[in-house]
Amino acid sequence: PVVCVRYLSRNFVDESFYDAMRVFAEVVGAQERCESVLSFIDECKQDLNDRTKDIPDSDKQKVYTGAVTFSGRHGFGGTYAHFGPFMGVNALNVADEAADQNYYEVDLEKVIEWDPDIIFLDPGNMDLVNDEYNTNPGFFDALRARIVPLVRRIQTEGKPIRMDFMSRPCPISQQEAFSKYLLEKEGLRKTALVLMTTEHPFTTNFGAKDVRVTTHYFEDNFISNIFSTLHEGGHALFMQNEPQEFYANHAANAMSNAMHETISRFYENLIGRSEAFIHFVYPKLLEISGNLSDVSERELYEAVNIARPSLIRTEADELTYSLHILIRYELEKAFINGDITVDKIPALWNAKYKEYLGIDVPNDAGGCLQDVHWTGMFGYFPSYALGNAYGVQILRTMQKDFDVFAAVERGELSKVADWLREYVFSCASVMDPDEWIRHITGESLNPDYYLRYLEEKYSKLYELK
Repeated sequence: PVVCVRYLSRNFVDESFYDAMRVFAEVVGAQERCESVLSFIDECKQDLNDRTKDIPDSDKQKVYTGAVTFSGRHGFGGTYAHFGPFMGVNALNVADEAADQNYYEVDLEKVIEWDPDIIFLDPGNMDLVNDEYNTNPGFFDALRARIVPLVRRIQTEGKPIRMDFMSRPCPISQQEAFSKYLLEKEGLRKTALVLMTTEHPFTTNFGAKDVRVTTHYFEDNFISNIFSTLHEGGHALFMQNEPQEFYANHAANAMSNAMHETISRFYENLIGRSEAFIHFVYPKLLEISGNLSDVSERELYEAVNIARPSLIRTEADELTYSLHILIRYELEKAFINGDITVDKIPALWNAKYKEYLGIDVPNDAGGCLQDVHWTGMFGYFPSYALGNAYGVQILRTMQKDFDVFAAVERGELSKVADWLREYVFSCASVMDPDEWIRHITGESLNPDYYLRYLEEKYSKLYELK
């Protein structure tokens, strides 16, 4: 039999909870035990109320609960008014100001205004309120110091790169077939994989045997889908290849965002934009596009690696991408520290895009409102840049064990996946980021590897002296 129970408690184990418990008890034949447990709960509730009901508000500490789950997971700003556990001890919940709502998303600026004395966060959603800001405090300073000058040199001294063929139409049906081919080459199990489309590509899973990848096809920009698929395929590979005991013991997917982004950026950029990978897929691309016969393999490689400042983060090239992240990091950090208010963000955003990328921002839709992250995933952006740096450091270590790009050139990406499975996926969920990268490479994160990789690659690509 199937028994459906509806539990919609708005308070602290109220009648809705009791009704649900009594249904469970009737199903399993434990009514007497159930009433005993409910009586004990009533006694505990009464005891908590008696201890706290006469404390004046002036003597209470203000409390706030964040990162709660309602209609999906939420970051720091997801909260409850009239929160049952707080009500049970007569706590002073700052979110009760919204008296007509039970759960809602609050502006982070409002939380700062409330200034709660104690903040409670749901540990299940802490990946959305991550600690990446406290990792490698000099990391973003190094990015700014070395990437900004390199971008400016490319703009003034770099050779021109052919791009006219990049917007030639390619049928979506052909792109879809190629996406499935790419995911298979990455090493994903088709029996545990679904590929669909969405506006903003993402990957999710329901265990190692049910992983769902999404992409977005543009008929006049076939390259976009290729790298979107490689990126999301990297996430999917991580999800399919954590040890089974991690899933069995609810320890899977416990790694930091940066650790997960390491693999997606690894496949998108370090593998996908390499000369070896372009050599491997070049014949296949000629076949599916039907209109690239006048484009050489070298021209294709240069085009997919062009360094050209852009307005939109998701369309940024490998070199300038971290500058998009740097801008978001600096604004988030200033806001959290109370140095700026929300209304200042658009102007500061525009100024930083001009300073770092030389870009004029036409409107907020194409500026500070272009990402979905600030609706709930506050603090996520640094994970992308940290993932880039972790990836290069991991690649250096992998190359000591076998010739990575020789394997990629032959289409033997299974060797890459096997190595990642053994050294990277096997421990990510049970180690913090520093333990993890030291376990894999023998040292803590060193951003110099990543910056030297960019400097060497783009100096050669643009023939900088």
